[in-house]
Amino acid sequence: MNNNNIKMYLGNYQNQIDKKIEKLINEKIVKRIWEKDYTVWSNSPKKFQTDLIGYLAQKQTLSHLEEINSFC
Repeated sequence: MNNNNIKMYLGNYQNQIDKKIEKLINEKIVKRIWEKDYTVWSNSPKKFQTDLIGYLAQKQTLSHLEEINSFC
């Protein structure tokens, strides 16, 4: 991964974006999403929230695509 700093100037939105990025980092949001932590979105583990992050398993499904297609 390249560690070069990227600088963007977002005008009136800069402060809001900076706060959101800080929150992402401090609360480890990306890590928690990959761990399927429903508390990123809510305090209640509702079914639709779990289903919403089902896309995280797509890589595993795609790795079996040839095997799946062999049945067709």
